Amino acid sequence: MSKKVKQIGCSMLKNLIEEDKLLIHDFDTIAELSSFISKAGSYEAQPGGYDDIVMTLVLFAWLNSQTYFKEITDLD
Repeated sequence: MSKKVKQIGCSMLKNLIEEDKLLIHDFDTIAELSSFISKAGSYEAQPGGYDDIVMTLVLFAWLNSQTYFKEITDLD
């Protein structure tokens, strides 16, 4: 994943969660989000943690920001 995609995805994920457009009820996902930190201009799990689930959400959030995705899903 490029740095730009990751930055856009993280920003969009934050917006989706804050605007209640993405509701997360899964304990594992919430646990990973709680240890997902900014480091050296990027984002990653804290040392000893995991970010596999969060990075999937980051990719979804980035995809959700793309015009083509909105056109084929007809959703906003």
